[in-house]
Amino acid sequence: MTVRRSKRIYLSAYHIQAVALFVRQAQAIEVEHAGITAFSPNHRGYVLASIFSSVAFLEATINELFADAYDQHLQRLNGLDHHSIALMAKRYSSHGTLCNTGKVRHCLNLGPEGTHG
Repeated sequence: MTVRRSKRIYLSAYHIQAVALFVRQAQAIEVEHAGITAFSPNHRGYVLASIFSSVAFLEATINELFADAYDQHLQRLNGLDHHSIALMAKRYSSHGTLCNTGKVRHCLNLGPEGTHG
């Protein structure tokens, strides 16, 4: 008898936590230097890191949703009908390398059952 145990880890959660950290750090610098217009490499670094982490969050989230549909891990997909989930799973299995804007566009075309574009 084989026992298999797996745990799903979502990188999107780590990315959004990083966004919150970087925003708090940038905000602390802004409060500390209120009224000063001098260039702050630390501030710019935190702002840029928050932007890039936001992009990474969105990218990870869309990939995770498609992977969840493909693996029938439906916990995060509640609210989507079975037909939409099946379409996402099919798209994931046949176009695993589809760019994320294509995946987002595909998700946006998934409406209530019978209205898929």
